[in-house]
Amino acid sequence: CLLTRARLRSGAHPAGEDDRVDGIFTDRDLAFRVIGAGLDPRRTRVSSVMTESPQCVMDDEPALTAISLMIEGGFRHVPVVDSTESVVGLLDVAKCLHDAISSVELGDLSGAQRSVRELLASRQPATSGGRPITVEPTASVQAAAKLMATHPDVPALLVAGGGTRGRACTGILTPKDLLNRVIAVGGSVTRTTVESVMTPNPAHVDEAAPLLTALHLLQVRRHTTH
Repeated sequence: CLLTRARLRSGAHPAGEDDRVDGIFTDRDLAFRVIGAGLDPRRTRVSSVMTESPQCVMDDEPALTAISLMIEGGFRHVPVVDSTESVVGLLDVAKCLHDAISSVELGDLSGAQRSVRELLASRQPATSGGRPITVEPTASVQAAAKLMATHPDVPALLVAGGGTRGRACTGILTPKDLLNRVIAVGGSVTRTTVESVMTPNPAHVDEAAPLLTALHLLQVRRHTTH
């Protein structure tokens, strides 16, 4: 199928026939491998840009197995198959982690009291030099996607605008924004500006906040902003 027909509300979609998994196509594939590479979304086929033969989990495996697979492999989504290898669902790592943490007592979690500051110090993307990657609000989404493609370990771009104290963050742009707000509605990647499809005034968390607070915010906001 053509990318313009892929309405991926979950941010990822298993690709294949007869309920079998041949590959997985995500919003990041769209941002990096299509828009960022300068390809025409109207003429590019999913099969040419999807991740082939993705790792899957069985529907009767422990939830911890699925979470471990996603964390160790760096996957945000993983297909779920049954005993006939037919796709029965798709897991999202953010929701899995939120549900897992929320199901136990906070005091029983190893590392649950780590602060967001500590997490940033240990997980700064190598290609960003430890600094947030920003894009101008007037830039085209194609230019933003190319910037994303050169920093694949950065989850989103901060939109830098003017402010009384210098350049402030006025929005955030993610691969899902490119998918749902540009490609899915037939927008032009060269004429659509970042500010017209970004999430303005994004929610934020204090760097001293515990990780559980940040994770809870991510899970709640994902249902209200996309």
